[in-house]
Amino acid sequence: MNIQDYLREKRELVWRQIDNYLLQYQREDLLQLKKGNSCHWEAYLPLLEKHWEIMREYPERKGKYIRPGILLLMVEALGGDVNKALNTAAAMQISEDWILIHDDWEDGSMERRGAQTLHRMYPQEIAVNAGDGLHDVMHRILYENVDILGVTLSRQVFEEFSRMLSRTILG
Repeated sequence: MNIQDYLREKRELVWRQIDNYLLQYQREDLLQLKKGNSCHWEAYLPLLEKHWEIMREYPERKGKYIRPGILLLMVEALGGDVNKALNTAAAMQISEDWILIHDDWEDGSMERRGAQTLHRMYPQEIAVNAGDGLHDVMHRILYENVDILGVTLSRQVFEEFSRMLSRTILG
């Protein structure tokens, strides 16, 4: 298998993981909304649905998935279990999506992945909020690693992830 085929295959695997988590977290947010606003929660439902629709925009455009693909390739090359690395790969792709939302706004970019940038489609503050929401999703996905990798390894992954993000953001 050549590298393009490998990345394409892993892209779909990682996308399914991301999509499952986005749906799960949207349901969890809905439950929190119901709990927090008792009899008036339904008034906020359209806002929550729109928020999640906007948050899904960049992930659904599916970038090249090079970073998560390379991560999974390295796991395989070192004899690891790709399934145990899927959360980290998904969080890596989501990190790219939220950083790009912010970066596109900061740079005044017009287009991303063949469509208008988020801050051109919606008010800028809404686009930034969507990026912030994906940032939260990234952390939630990484937290799920505790059940898969255990506390010690999850913590090491999180620490390396933080170093990677710090270097990326500074760049």
